[in-house]
Amino acid sequence: MHHSSLNDPPQATPSWSPFNEFQGISDTSFLYTLSDRNACPKCQKPVKYFCYLCFEVVGCPRENVPKVKLPVKMDV
Repeated sequence: MHHSSLNDPPQATPSWSPFNEFQGISDTSFLYTLSDRNACPKCQKPVKYFCYLCFEVVGCPRENVPKVKLPVKMDV
């Protein structure tokens, strides 16, 4: 049996994802192609996907960000 190690290359798209359980979620496969951190356009902090301080999408167009409809109202 082969076990993953830190030296193994990352999979482009894992066969299992925690998002598989959500119904109606947008495609997330492009997220696995993002490998670098980018500077937030507002605070310049290097982050991946989005800035935790400014809540800005970083490294990809906002329209590419996956969306899911939640069964409850939530403001972020």
